[in-house]
Amino acid sequence: MKVFGRFGLVVLQTSLVFFASAHSSDMNEHKSRCSGSQAEAVSCLRKEFKNRQSELNDLLNNLKQAIKKWDESPKYKAISQMKLMAFEEQHNKYLAARSELDSSFVGGGAGAAREIRRLESAIESTLFEITHLKETLKTRLPSKER
Repeated sequence: MKVFGRFGLVVLQTSLVFFASAHSSDMNEHKSRCSGSQAEAVSCLRKEFKNRQSELNDLLNNLKQAIKKWDESPKYKAISQMKLMAFEEQHNKYLAARSELDSSFVGGGAGAAREIRRLESAIESTLFEITHLKETLKTRLPSKER
């Protein structure tokens, strides 16, 4: 049991490192793409956030469809659908709170600096969820029809 517990911990740590490095490199790409004046950065980051939100929504819809095709009893499909709906609601609240918290660390910075930090935080959190949901769709939801 101890060996499995340690093995499970290693797998969890490896997964977290994978998720962190994957979304970190994506975030660095967005930051370099959205350089320039503050106004240009805000405009670019807003577009990036909209694109990432669209990608996240597509993944959530794909996950809903995968749950419908899941080779599991209707009871467990319904539970997963309910949990996914709760996740979406809570994720949106968390994203808003996290972004506002991060933007507060700008201190006395100008409004554009706050907006840049808020958008960067929102993109970073969204990229993390995208990475996690892609992994979920690929490996954690068994289905005969995928």
